Amino acid sequence: MLHIDSDFDGGNIKVLRIAGDRADLAIRPDSNGPWFQWFYFRVRGAAGRALRLRIVNAGHSAYPQGWAGYRACVSGDNENWRRTETTYEGGILEIRGHAEEDETWFAYFAPY
Repeated sequence: MLHIDSDFDGGNIKVLRIAGDRADLAIRPDSNGPWFQWFYFRVRGAAGRALRLRIVNAGHSAYPQGWAGYRACVSGDNENWRRTETTYEGGILEIRGHAEEDETWFAYFAPY
């Protein structure tokens, strides 16, 4: 069973629904304003699974035009990051990938 959270420094995501290997998520607004763009979260129980992580409010983000051609960052150790398959259609940003580690991290850009 997948478990998704952002309960760590810099984490940002809201879990709306998890069904199998698919999750519907929403980016939380930045503090002190209604804007949002960045996300950073971890998925546990992911090893060997083909994940479909859908950010359903991406079309209402601060700069939705920026999602075209964008590829999310993914890491198995929260230190070494790479880009993964990401699509944007109908206001939904969908991150897809085959998780190699049980705990896998996803971010708008590699955190520092």
